[in-house]
Amino acid sequence: MIKTVYEGQTELTLRAKTEVDIQGAIATLIKYIKPDETTGSFAASIENAYKGIISYEVVDENDIVGVGKWILWAHVTFSNGKVAAGKPYTMEVSKEGSIC
Repeated sequence: MIKTVYEGQTELTLRAKTEVDIQGAIATLIKYIKPDETTGSFAASIENAYKGIISYEVVDENDIVGVGKWILWAHVTFSNGKVAAGKPYTMEVSKEGSIC
């Protein structure tokens, strides 16, 4: 999905998708596992409900901290309490000025 990402980069939009229509979702997250195995999530917006696509616009230089391979995936909660997760993908984060 993403070609090159650098630690501290803020001109970046993360996207993730589920395999289901997410109309009626009440919570949308892009969850992650950093290279040091720290877990967390970004509160995402629905980009295309029918296709199950959500996105998060990086706004803070501290959002993407941790050089190495990140694992990201969509996690959506519906009003009836049901959840849907997307297929995980990886994003390689490099230190600025390094050769990838």
